[in-house]
Amino acid sequence: MPVKQQRRVSAVLGALVLSVVLPHMLGSWYTVLAVAALPLLMAIAASMELQIAGVVCAAGLALMALPFTAESLALPMWLAVPVGLWLVVNAVYVLLASRLRGRGMLLYWGGACAAVLLTTLALAGGRYHGQIIDGLASSLCARIEGLPVLEKPRVLLMLYQAGFARLETETAQMLTLGVKLAGVLGISPEIQLQLINSFCTTVEQLLPSLLPEIMVQWAMLTVLLTAFAGDETLRWQTGRGRLPRLSQWYMPVQTGRMMLVIMLLGVVQLLTRSIPIAQTAIMCRTLGYWAFAVQGAACLMFMLQRQQASRMRCTLTLVLGLLIAPFVLMLIGLYDQFADPRKLREDNAADDEE
Repeated sequence: MPVKQQRRVSAVLGALVLSVVLPHMLGSWYTVLAVAALPLLMAIAASMELQIAGVVCAAGLALMALPFTAESLALPMWLAVPVGLWLVVNAVYVLLASRLRGRGMLLYWGGACAAVLLTTLALAGGRYHGQIIDGLASSLCARIEGLPVLEKPRVLLMLYQAGFARLETETAQMLTLGVKLAGVLGISPEIQLQLINSFCTTVEQLLPSLLPEIMVQWAMLTVLLTAFAGDETLRWQTGRGRLPRLSQWYMPVQTGRMMLVIMLLGVVQLLTRSIPIAQTAIMCRTLGYWAFAVQGAACLMFMLQRQQASRMRCTLTLVLGLLIAPFVLMLIGLYDQFADPRKLREDNAADDEE
């Protein structure tokens, strides 16, 4: 068998393991993560010219995630349309990847994420009769309520220890004593009910501010990581990429000004009692914040490379910066946008001449 054909067969078998075998072994949580992270696999498969493996992976996850069969690890029925749309978008990308270059690839994934999120919100509004936050909280608590006998108290104890569920002092002491004596079986049904109700209240309070942030962060993370992973894979194979190096990423002057205005619109959240307006303001603030944070990461990479830092040191510094101090990267991005220390923006020079 030719080497190229062996490579394709191995890739298809790997796709089947990731999309069919592992969901059965690890359960629904893995299926959800695999569906969300599918663009990374698609970008790598397209860059390595293994389109068939990407299509197989999307088809396998469709069988596991969508309610086609009773044995599938199906998501709720109302999510079938956005999840199906997401899987189709990923499969189409593999077929069109050779034509999508540079900004075209970023626009494709940005549009795909926006379309899937808007579809999900529209269907969630219909499913929960406009009460999306309350409906999601109730569905999550109902899912915990339906866990197996041993799994349910274990999850509730984990939520209590993480601070997402609270108990009164006497009840908390009873919980601690019961866990010491009999493990998770020592959590009485009454205490379990109190924990579920407390967790539901916590979710209802957190979701109005967390959900918009999570949506924007997921979309940006998907677009950036997919573009970066696919480009690095292609560069590793051929020595050439379709996008500039991370150290050369920047926003043009007009785009930077627009992002600054969008980020400042987040202040509206403090001036209104309207939940839709406040959530829109949170999304604007999150979008602008992470746009400048990514530019700050690019500027930091540029400075590290100019000091001839090793690739491992550059990667470790960026990862730690994004995880521990993204605010610092955002400030670096603001400085880079308006001071232009890298001298990358031609429109700055045009403005100076005028």
